[in-house]
Amino acid sequence: MRIAALSLAIFWSSTLAAAEPTLEDKSVLDGKVTVPIPKGFKVMSKELIKKKYPAGNAPKLIYTNERGTVNIAINHLENRVAPEQLPQALEATVQVFNRLHPQAQWFRKEMTKINDRDFFVLDLRTKAVDTDIRNIMCGTSLDGRMLMVTFNCTKELEGTWLEAGKKAIEGIKVK
Repeated sequence: MRIAALSLAIFWSSTLAAAEPTLEDKSVLDGKVTVPIPKGFKVMSKELIKKKYPAGNAPKLIYTNERGTVNIAINHLENRVAPEQLPQALEATVQVFNRLHPQAQWFRKEMTKINDRDFFVLDLRTKAVDTDIRNIMCGTSLDGRMLMVTFNCTKELEGTWLEAGKKAIEGIKVK
């Protein structure tokens, strides 16, 4: 009986380890930024963008899985922000999310370094129409403007994708 249980545990741990998404670096914004993106993700189609962002506020570049349930978005905004203004940008962004999603479950909201560059990082779960969405966002100054990189997935997919999303955020490189 113990051997069977041990064999089953080894099988499941090797199966789960094999199922962990593989990331590959993608160069974006004319080579200024490198973001680790899960292998097999494609740029989201214009049709799906219109469906997911009907108000027209979509990020400029979104990588997604086939079903559009796991995304990494890159957005170089027009908003001016200097590196020393990032703590204020963090507070302002938290206030916006608290107003838009008062029931959000917060996991992290802080300033940090990612590859020797100052970023703010927000990690929260928000309510959507039919499910909850896990969002990990980070922001920094690039060319005097706000660069936002966001990972999101449905709550149901966190077990498979959350670690890959965290690694994607932690692996961002800005020149």
